[in-house]
Amino acid sequence: MNKRTYELIFIVDPTVGEEDVMRLSEGVQKIITDQGGNIVKTEMMGKRQMAYEINHKRDGIYVLLEVDGSGMGCA
Repeated sequence: MNKRTYELIFIVDPTVGEEDVMRLSEGVQKIITDQGGNIVKTEMMGKRQMAYEINHKRDGIYVLLEVDGSGMGCA
């Protein structure tokens, strides 16, 4: 199976604390590694303004993960 590099960006509610953002990021990373993926890079991009409002919020905390994996999910 060929491995590819994927970029995963997720946005967290800006009212969530830094500790909770880290815990969420670690949880996502665990799911990826449990499925055979490899985390290449993790970047906390911080609070940024979104192009469109989501749930009446204009800002969000952006987290970037760069992942090597097959993209096939569970077998």
